[in-house]
Amino acid sequence: MNDIFAALPRESVTAAALGAAAAALAVFFLLYARQRRVCRQIGDLADRVNVCMEQVRTAETAAEYAALWQQMEADAAAIAAWQGRIRLWDRSIDLTAAAERVAQLRENYQWWLRDAMERQKNGALRDVKTTYRNSTAHKAAIYAALAEDWAGVSHLFSPETARFADGAMEEIYRSAGAGFDRCASFAREPRPGEGERSAAVAEKLAWADRMDGREFEYFCADLLRRNGFTDVDVTAGSGDQGVDILAQKDEIRYAFQCKCYETDLGNTPVQEIHAGKEIYDCHVGVVMTNRGFTAGAREAARRTRTLLWGRDKLAALIDGAE
Repeated sequence: MNDIFAALPRESVTAAALGAAAAALAVFFLLYARQRRVCRQIGDLADRVNVCMEQVRTAETAAEYAALWQQMEADAAAIAAWQGRIRLWDRSIDLTAAAERVAQLRENYQWWLRDAMERQKNGALRDVKTTYRNSTAHKAAIYAALAEDWAGVSHLFSPETARFADGAMEEIYRSAGAGFDRCASFAREPRPGEGERSAAVAEKLAWADRMDGREFEYFCADLLRRNGFTDVDVTAGSGDQGVDILAQKDEIRYAFQCKCYETDLGNTPVQEIHAGKEIYDCHVGVVMTNRGFTAGAREAARRTRTLLWGRDKLAALIDGAE
């Protein structure tokens, strides 16, 4: 090979080497430009997720809420598809915050949906009690329009949300003074086999209600393992900084505080897990209980981006345990 190059004029060898180097450099810059363009697109998606997260909590209708949620899910799926590859290209892009926000939305979906429905209900009540209080036709139209809007997204309702919808429609119907037909109930009949499964879940919930604090922590840890969480570890009983369980799922690290109470939880556990999450270097903090949460706890959770897993979520984990 050296003999071949030796036979060529030195100018030809130099030109060929420079041409090859130029071609390699051009390919590199083309690939780099493409990678940077994709990085910007992914960054834009993450920004849009953050914007949607703010809008979804103030949605004025159930339909608006569902549309925002659908947009967030699509953006989250696109981000997830690039999650592994993006780190090879640009380590300055941090998608953790977007992942946390999507996780928070999914866990609080029904609560925030009911918040939107509450705002929509209050608007309808205001109209039937004031603006259109003397017009049965207008009140009937308001009632029917709300029923139609909710029927369009009723496939997303949990049983609790469906019961909330039925109660809201009944409140509007009575405030309107009746005089027109009621809408169909949103609370559906159980599907085949659901009655037995619901009874089994209710039995386990009742069992959990009788546990002491430490038993409840191990019960929750077992549910997490059986629902796809890995590296599930129950912390020491003292000096745990407010964190009872550490776990991981989809490369997101979770810190849990577990409370088995007879009443709804206030904001103290939210504050504790928010601090404990940082100490244990976790992405997401969760307060898990067999009951519910006060309005103060929900507001604290919103401000600290803490997930609240109440009785409905506990029942879903029991039902989903493999």
